Amino acid sequence: MTKRLWLLTLLSVVLGGCGRYYAGGEPVRPPVKPTPTVMVAGKRTTLTVFGAGFCTKCKAQFPQINAMLSELPPHELALLDLKLYYVAGDPSNTKPTQSLADHYQENYLPLATGLPDLPWRWANFKALMPDVKLDVPAAAVSDENGQILKRFPAGDTTFVPAEIAAFVTARIKAQ
Repeated sequence: MTKRLWLLTLLSVVLGGCGRYYAGGEPVRPPVKPTPTVMVAGKRTTLTVFGAGFCTKCKAQFPQINAMLSELPPHELALLDLKLYYVAGDPSNTKPTQSLADHYQENYLPLATGLPDLPWRWANFKALMPDVKLDVPAAAVSDENGQILKRFPAGDTTFVPAEIAAFVTARIKAQ
């Protein structure tokens, strides 16, 4: 009887944990849906930018985007929801926090709302930039329904601040 109870306990532990952990012990998390674009006070376009504390290109290019978008008239700027996801700190294994995201946003992209990319390990990046190499800086522009209009993956020819600002500006002016 004791042997059966022991086997039943062992079986329930194995089946209860089945599919929840990788062999390396990392928990399996369900896929994360990106934070939905919510229409707030007439905002119709969302620019989501991804950066990290270790990214020197981010620190150089985000102020350029901020400067170009700040040239928009206030009534047009009000139509833009600008989000900055902080994916990792410096060094790259530093988990993002709200305070780190706020500090990063204040210094490099003040027009944006700073958000830590949580749950950690690039969750929102993967949701908004599927099939794109995990690299920063990167950005995505979406409409009021959350549909991605254009992606700007990391790269010298794909993440160009002037092109991003021009695309967002044209989208806002067309509304």
